[in-house]
Amino acid sequence: MPFIQHAQIVAELSLRFVPNVPSDDDYHDPMRNEATSNGPPTLKTLMSDKQLRIIASPGLVVGALLGIAGTFVPSTPLRELAWGLDGVALVVASALLTILHFRAGQDLIAAGFIVFAVGEGLILSGAAMDLVASVPAFGAGAGLWATALALISSSSVMPSLVRGFGFIASVLFATVAVKVFAGRLLTPLSAPFPFTPTLF
Repeated sequence: MPFIQHAQIVAELSLRFVPNVPSDDDYHDPMRNEATSNGPPTLKTLMSDKQLRIIASPGLVVGALLGIAGTFVPSTPLRELAWGLDGVALVVASALLTILHFRAGQDLIAAGFIVFAVGEGLILSGAAMDLVASVPAFGAGAGLWATALALISSSSVMPSLVRGFGFIASVLFATVAVKVFAGRLLTPLSAPFPFTPTLF
């Protein structure tokens, strides 16, 4: 039997017993926005950008409201519960926004939301602690918040007004983080919190 025919038979038999391997077209390109892709995605588990926004938006709102509410409630257990749920909601929302912006090719913003999620996770770890005991986690989280806001605000995708407020907030959180790292006892309830981080 000629060598070429023998090779063809072996190849055909191999293809019959090897599981189907997805082609390049079966893989989703994370740098390509679904709104501009040629046809629907082939992965059934892939969430659309609209679904990500629908889930992330309430997470941001719930996180913001519970964070503020937890600061003002007089009961310690209620404050810890509110801050715990606040942290979980913000971590989930940040993770989804990371995916959303990464798909759109906005790597700087995606990186910012990753850093924000890590910082929020650190602060979440101290939600049920005594305020004094949670100071190290709070300082580390504030530092990562500052970095995250700086990354997100550095992207030209964001409106100028949003970028301006983001940089201001970044400086304030960075100031708090530096003070905590320098040994000053600052908690989320330290004056003049919860309205603005102290600069002096």
